[in-house]
Amino acid sequence: MKLLDYDKSKPLDIQEGKTYDRDGGVKVIELTYASPVQGRVPAFLVVPPGKGPFAGIVFGHWGGGVKTEFLPEAELYAQAGAVSVLIDYPWVRPAPWYRGIPNMEKPEEDLATYAQAVVDLRRAFDLLLARPDVDPKRMAYVGHSYGAQWGAILSAVTTPPSNNSNRASANRSSKNTSK
Repeated sequence: MKLLDYDKSKPLDIQEGKTYDRDGGVKVIELTYASPVQGRVPAFLVVPPGKGPFAGIVFGHWGGGVKTEFLPEAELYAQAGAVSVLIDYPWVRPAPWYRGIPNMEKPEEDLATYAQAVVDLRRAFDLLLARPDVDPKRMAYVGHSYGAQWGAILSAVTTPPSNNSNRASANRSSKNTSK
C-alpha cells in the first residue's frame, strides 16, 4: 500500500457530540470519525438549513492551529448552502489520538504523522460524500499554510467523484447531542 492510500471500505464510525444552533439556521456539530491510520479524528461538521443538495467543503487549518480556525467562514458558507468539515491534525488532537512532531531523531515518524493528516483529510471528503444532502459534483478544499500544502497533495492523490459515485456508509452514532 502506498503512503497516502487507505481502505475506503472501512466504516467512518461517526460519533456525534454536541450540536450548536448558529445564525441563519446553521448547525455546528462536534464529532469524531475513525482515522484509517490511527485513532479518531476530532472535527466540526457545519450544516446549512434545508435539504440540499449542498456543496461540500473540507477545511485544513495552519500547522499550529486547530479546527476552529475556519469556523466563522464555514458558518458563512453554510448560510450560502455548503456543508463543511473542519478537522484537527494528529499533532493537535487530545490524548489518546495525539501524535507529536517534530521527531528530529526519527524523521520517519514525522513523515507518518504528516501522511496521516493527508489521509484524514481524504477521509473528511468521504464523510461529506456519505451524506445524501451533499452534491458530489460540488466539492472543494480550503487550506491555510500547512493546510494549503496539504491541499496541493490532496489534488495530486484524490480523484474527483464521478457522476455515478457510490456513497460510503457513514455508520453514525449519536452521543451527548444538545442544543
